[in-house]
Amino acid sequence: FFFFYGSNLCDMDENGNVMVELSMKTSVSCLFAAGDIRIHASKQVVCAAGDGATAGIQALEYVNH
Repeated sequence: FFFFYGSNLCDMDENGNVMVELSMKTSVSCLFAAGDIRIHASKQVVCAAGDGATAGIQALEYVNH
């Protein structure tokens, strides 16, 4: 878990939401974002859990390749 709210580590919108692809990848290689911090998040626990699962699977794919 890495929390970087307010930093300029990756691309964010004017409200501080992290911009991600459908795979939860950010503009920084090997950095994924999930849950309420990502852009267009529905701010619901069940959605955040799904985002986390997606990000975890994509991170594993990244490491394995």
